[in-house]
Amino acid sequence: MDGARGRRWSSADTPLATGPLGQKIRTSAFFVRDGNHRVSVMRELGAEYIQAYVTSVVTKVPLSPTDDPTAIILKAEYAKFLQDTELDELRPEASLEVTAPGRYEDLREHIRVHRYFMGLEEDRDVPYEEAVAHWYDHVYLPVVRAIRASRLLDGFAGRTETDLYLWLGEHRARLQEELGWTFSTETIAENVRRGSRFSSEQRDEMLRDLIQNPKASDGIRLADDVLVGLGRGDEALEQALMFARRERATLFGLQVFATKAEAESDEALQTRERFEWRCAEVGVEGQYAEAVGVFEDVLLERAPWVDMVVVAPEAPVEPGLVLASAFRTLLRNCPRPLLVVPEHPRPLRRALLAYDGSPRAEEALFASAYAIAKWHVDLSVISVAEDDETLTSALGRARGYLDRFRLDATYLEASAPVATAILDAAETHRSDVILMGSYSYSRWLESMLGGVLDEVLSRSDVPVLVT
Repeated sequence: MDGARGRRWSSADTPLATGPLGQKIRTSAFFVRDGNHRVSVMRELGAEYIQAYVTSVVTKVPLSPTDDPTAIILKAEYAKFLQDTELDELRPEASLEVTAPGRYEDLREHIRVHRYFMGLEEDRDVPYEEAVAHWYDHVYLPVVRAIRASRLLDGFAGRTETDLYLWLGEHRARLQEELGWTFSTETIAENVRRGSRFSSEQRDEMLRDLIQNPKASDGIRLADDVLVGLGRGDEALEQALMFARRERATLFGLQVFATKAEAESDEALQTRERFEWRCAEVGVEGQYAEAVGVFEDVLLERAPWVDMVVVAPEAPVEPGLVLASAFRTLLRNCPRPLLVVPEHPRPLRRALLAYDGSPRAEEALFASAYAIAKWHVDLSVISVAEDDETLTSALGRARGYLDRFRLDATYLEASAPVATAILDAAETHRSDVILMGSYSYSRWLESMLGGVLDEVLSRSDVPVLVT
């Protein structure tokens, strides 16, 4: 509304303007279109009123007297975005603030693309308002929840959740180009910080949910994304397919070639065709990629983007031999659980946990508890120590943890050399898989002598999950 009105200066954060009937209108800020010099002089003289033509502007985004020009531009763009999408009416709780001008056009593009693919999938013309709400609920919010769960904002001071949503989308596109795989934006958010996937609190919550509500078990997974190294026989692929099918996980197949010429060979094409055919045959979502380099190095580069890595040793390992240095580097540095498949794939019905109470062994203990709760495996737990006190303490901790969730297991004590005791127990109990944590000496001694893990892997004929 326009009119010549008196305006009393106010120091309040939300000053009052006078309406056409003399009423007071609560406002966020006043802007002088012209006459800045006259206003400044009147304020210096202590004037309480000034004659002016006042235009009341209602905006979806409140302004503040302290806003600088950049903030005003951002709020104006946000107001226009809300006006176009009506998101504030469709989802009143929504807050999509950004810190850089021009980004709301990127959000509009996300909505346009989402609407297009909704139309293709549902074979109809999707109304714009429906597409906006569906994009917010099924695309934007899941990413924001992942950002919150991973506390990703802690590492990006001064940024907003919407900033990170856009950044993760762009990062996802770059990863797809570099790696040849398509990851969900939520997966990228969970892995950007490259930390452990589950905290101890999250592990406990997962186990409680599995036990108390078995019908909801399909939504609880140890691994959403599994990487399998191809090209060393079919054992690793077949074991990975079993695991991925059981977990309803996406399987990422990786073939590494020493040269570019090898990558263009008929053998490479056959590997890809077999991978895609086997995934389709067993009903597993699979994605294939190729790379040139050292097998173990490439796996280490890609491991942070998945939840588990499945691999076969370079060649059948002869008993008593120390593992090849490249493979040992993979074992020591892989940031995700590593399932090593030395021979034939196993059905994973009976498991043996080698437990010594170390932090890495705690991860193996959780994986064992998960396998009991969700897969109903028969678990045996073995502790091998040099003295009875350490032995009793380790077994007691494992028993206490499993008892807390009312999970049954068989507990074994052994005093023989560690690797021999583990392997003998696996044979006696006909275990399909051995789960191990850190059961090891110092890394320096391991580099010289091989260590317990190396010996178990070099002698075991069943898969070994190294956490």
